[in-house]
Amino acid sequence: MIDLVLIKRKWKRALQQCRSFQGADIYSDHSLVLCNIKILLQKQKHKPPKPRRNLALLQTNIAHQYRQQLDEALNSLEAVEDLDKRTDILVAAINSSIEEVLPVEARIRNKWISKETLEKVKQKRKLKLQRNQSESAEAEYRRKCNEIRKAARGDKHKWMDDKCNDIQKYHAEYRTREVYKLIKDLSKKWQAKTSAIKDKNGKPIMEREKSKRWTEYCSELYEITDMPSRCGEKVKTK
Repeated sequence: MIDLVLIKRKWKRALQQCRSFQGADIYSDHSLVLCNIKILLQKQKHKPPKPRRNLALLQTNIAHQYRQQLDEALNSLEAVEDLDKRTDILVAAINSSIEEVLPVEARIRNKWISKETLEKVKQKRKLKLQRNQSESAEAEYRRKCNEIRKAARGDKHKWMDDKCNDIQKYHAEYRTREVYKLIKDLSKKWQAKTSAIKDKNGKPIMEREKSKRWTEYCSELYEITDMPSRCGEKVKTK
């Protein structure tokens, strides 16, 4: 009996076993052919994100330098009739000008940390590489850690005071949108994402009850309650 299946060459190694079954309970004269396929998908590679440029500097004197760089890049371009190619060339010229003029924006995890504290953090990283050389270096590193911890607390306290003053100012000016936005930023807490399965009442269920809940959900999803007949009557089915 024929126990072969057709499969693309790229999936040839995924096919593990293939056999035919005689006398299968199906309405056909052919024999049933079953096969086991194990598909190993290639892991998707995520490209590193592009560094963000500090666009706020365009509001300063750097804007003039950026215009000069962009004019030089545009004057050196060749005339192209195709509109799509001209768009790509223009975008490439703008990106190259931004990369040459604007520096990379430093990503700050905590908004309240000041530049002075960040400079101390850089000094602490240098001391960390030398902390094992002598006891004095270890003491200097610990002193710098305590100094940074104290400075970070002061920065956060000052940042909170500034936000509270802004809330009072916006509240006096009847700018409720800004008030609620600032209050949300101050009172927002980190919450872990949960993928728990819930029942009809919205309560999370245990691991052993998940299969029962999926069966109940699928049965309700594909259940036909009202099916119109040809005569216009409604026939209730399950």
